[in-house]
Amino acid sequence: MQYSSRRWIHLPLYAIPLLVAFRVFNALSIKTFFQPDEYWQSLEPAHIAVYGYGYLTWEWREHLRSAAHPLLFAGVYKLANWLDIDPVLGPKLFQGVVAAIGDIYTYELAIQATNTPSASVAKLALFANLASAFNWFCLPRTFSNSLETVLTTIALSYWPWKSFTSGSPIIWPRFVLSLAIASIACIFRPTNALLWLFLGIHFLWTSSSSRQTTVKIIAATSAVLTLSLCFNGLVDYVYFGEPVFPLLNFIKFNIVESLSQFYGVNQWHYYLSQGLPLLTMAYLPLVLTGLYQYKSTIIVQLILFIIGSYSLLAHKEVRFIFPLIPLLHLLVAAALDRIRRRAIFPLPYLVAILLAINVPVATYFSLYHQRGVIDVISYLRHEPTVSSVGFLMPCHSTPWQSHIHRPDITAWFLTCEPPLGLTAKQQKSYLDIADQFYADPTTFLDTHFPPLDDAPTDTPPSHSDYDWPSHLVFFAALEPLASRYLSPVYQEVSSFFPGAGASGGWGSAPDPAAPLAALESFSSTVLAISCEAGATGSGAEPQPPEAPWPPDTV
Repeated sequence: MQYSSRRWIHLPLYAIPLLVAFRVFNALSIKTFFQPDEYWQSLEPAHIAVYGYGYLTWEWREHLRSAAHPLLFAGVYKLANWLDIDPVLGPKLFQGVVAAIGDIYTYELAIQATNTPSASVAKLALFANLASAFNWFCLPRTFSNSLETVLTTIALSYWPWKSFTSGSPIIWPRFVLSLAIASIACIFRPTNALLWLFLGIHFLWTSSSSRQTTVKIIAATSAVLTLSLCFNGLVDYVYFGEPVFPLLNFIKFNIVESLSQFYGVNQWHYYLSQGLPLLTMAYLPLVLTGLYQYKSTIIVQLILFIIGSYSLLAHKEVRFIFPLIPLLHLLVAAALDRIRRRAIFPLPYLVAILLAINVPVATYFSLYHQRGVIDVISYLRHEPTVSSVGFLMPCHSTPWQSHIHRPDITAWFLTCEPPLGLTAKQQKSYLDIADQFYADPTTFLDTHFPPLDDAPTDTPPSHSDYDWPSHLVFFAALEPLASRYLSPVYQEVSSFFPGAGASGGWGSAPDPAAPLAALESFSSTVLAISCEAGATGSGAEPQPPEAPWPPDTV
């Protein structure tokens, strides 16, 4: 095959439908919970926009996020309705196709970003992307980070790598397309701008282009950036109904006020000691080898710059560095190709070893780990006796109406909003609602709920903040509380375990101050009310209580 920097796609066309089928199967096979943003920051706002019910978290009330990502899924919901596809299934199918596009452009990136394009390296990069345990687990999910990763891969594949490695002239249509797609990635995830800032400065600094070409580069970048910001502003204006600036609010919250620390603080080496190993799994030795062998290349310098920059922030999550995964897979491919050429170790055996590690890991985390909180939502969606439901668990431990999809159900959960507008002294003693509950569950129930004899109640009495629903959901660590406090009225109707529905055994009591991920690993237990009185709810939204903090209701 002839490789050309002018060719848009080098992957054989017959492979494209195979990749789409692979990733759609991947998306449909995921039955587990990872992090709340997969549902609450993408699907839930989109569900409200299309179906008119659901719950918007505080980020949307504070205009902290652009509406671009949820509106994308609003379009998916509209299309699913038109095609008569289940609304829970539609986003999965869409994200499977998006993930396949990421695979296609990983192959293209390997062609464009290497000094000597090689079919072997490109195929190995594609293999690394397909066989990645983290990609299987996360890429087809509806995170903005997943879409950011795919868009970054596309934009990188059109970036003019050859222009500063071999002095080739810039192919302007490809360069402008790279800028346009990169700007879209930055709209979805503002922190993606760090990657392009580094590449842009490096390009201008090392390029031997004439002053006229440099001016054209700056002009093209400025034009694309301006158009992107204007388009994003228009999208947000249409969604919010007023001029808003989510990017400025995002910077203020996360950097200026550092309130993101409320959701967890990690040590400075998190991305090195945990993030990178989680992203690469079995590939880690190959990645470390590549980082050393190609330390003078722009790709390695970019990887280290992003990891170093993100390490300066107190709040860290592995998905924040997810866009680096195509570059890491280039290092994996280069290392595998080097092993093949030098006959250091039989490549088929090495591939088999990598698969033997990654496939079981991907299978476990996609089918078993933290599955209970997904299964319980499926139960609530299909159980006709459910008229109202309350979640006595850490906030956002399950999907919401994007997966329940029942406007007839009244629902509430315990919130965990950050200490907005409080002084530094007040922030130190601040406890969100979920923490207040876990600090003293019995007192919390006595204080904020009506007498249990009144259960179930369709709406909270005037002196209470919450109602007693027809069904309660909580982790099994609270089973002693349920037996002691709720058993006169509620009885267990079903239980869902972190594994594949195994029975027997309970989790130990969670630490209210423990990370959310640790709490989510416990079993989910659904208790149904035992009395028939008031068992059918109206599904109407309860009125906000006369309290300093309202419960989250739908």
